[in-house]
Amino acid sequence: MKQGIRIFFLILSLISGGIISYEIISETNSFITLLIALRCFIICSLVAIFITTKTKLKYIPKRLGGFIVWISSLIILTCIIYAHNKIRNLSPVVISTKFFSEEGLDIDFRKNGAFKALSQDMFSAKISYGRYILKDKLIILKDKVQFGMENLSDTLFINEKGIAFNMEKPWRVNSGLLRYKYIQKTNIEILNNTDFKIDSLSIIPNTSNNIRAVTVDPKETKRYKFRMKNEGFLVDYNMTYKINNQFNSHKRIMNGYPLEMVKTIEFNENHVTLNLISGYTIKLNHF
Repeated sequence: MKQGIRIFFLILSLISGGIISYEIISETNSFITLLIALRCFIICSLVAIFITTKTKLKYIPKRLGGFIVWISSLIILTCIIYAHNKIRNLSPVVISTKFFSEEGLDIDFRKNGAFKALSQDMFSAKISYGRYILKDKLIILKDKVQFGMENLSDTLFINEKGIAFNMEKPWRVNSGLLRYKYIQKTNIEILNNTDFKIDSLSIIPNTSNNIRAVTVDPKETKRYKFRMKNEGFLVDYNMTYKINNQFNSHKRIMNGYPLEMVKTIEFNENHVTLNLISGYTIKLNHF
């Protein structure tokens, strides 16, 4: 009977501890959920620890056995939750968005066709995962995204200001715009289709002077690694390069789109083309 009670409270302790670990690891930090789970975790853990347990190891006291079982189970559970969360977020983010009204909604669209949605209000937050399809300038959601008490419609529209959405049923807002979050952490494929060397190629936010230049030889393909701090919602990008002994400088090359949406940059004899993952292209003529 005593062992049955101990196992029951141990299970409740692990469930509430798992909820707390998930909230912290996933960075949802829902106030109400954490408050309830924390109280349950403390009470159940104390009961599970102080009820003695049988042990075959003579050098471990019975009172200490309950603590060892509890802490070992908790560590294993936390490691499993951390590994599961890490695996689900391994794929690079290609579009990151944010919306806030009376409730907030953040969605990360990943390269592997999965999305992560964080819906939150003043006291709680909820993470959901699903799949999506990118078709031209449309994002088609294969799984539901909850916002408030209702869901987004399954078709989102990409434009230079963000991703427009509608609600399946009215809930505080009937429609809105998911603003781009500029994560500025991406690899861009540079294709030099010309017979000239591309010298001093750099792509930087228009709010920064931190330049990282690369050189691309004729007919070469190279990866451009972009790593910078978040510069805010209104940032755009400037691109400079030298081709055929001619210096070129283009300002605000993305027309409002985030740099993460660039799939490839192709240099041709008379122009350079930025190909976005949405199928949209931006053409810039050489000076």
